[in-house]
Amino acid sequence: MTTVIEFTERTVDWKLVGSPVQEAMSRPGDAFTYYDEVYGDGGEVIGHVLGFVTVAEVRAPDGHVITDYEEAVELPDGTIRVSGRADRADMLAGGTVRFDAVGTSGAYTGLKGTREWYIEGPAGPDVVAHVKITLD
Repeated sequence: MTTVIEFTERTVDWKLVGSPVQEAMSRPGDAFTYYDEVYGDGGEVIGHVLGFVTVAEVRAPDGHVITDYEEAVELPDGTIRVSGRADRADMLAGGTVRFDAVGTSGAYTGLKGTREWYIEGPAGPDVVAHVKITLD
């Protein structure tokens, strides 16, 4: 049976390591952590995401920043581990990002699938991500 979970999330805290803020996430090795709130249909907080992103490479010749993500998603029915690689330029332009997902506790234990998301509007402190997790 396939489990599909859809929600929105917003970053409420983050910390940067590496380049100065004005050059953030521009060089291999730059990294940041983030803490997101997960919202239900009524706008209530139903979970959290703790993530870690690292710049893996700056792709020649287009200069796109390629990032590696690791996340722990906490939802009312259990937790899900997420990992994957994304082109930061595509993500910031609103493209859909797709990562691997594995259930690690509760109703999701042992299930595998994907976490897909895209951001609405320009990147910034109030950006909202629309998320769909599909597990089998």
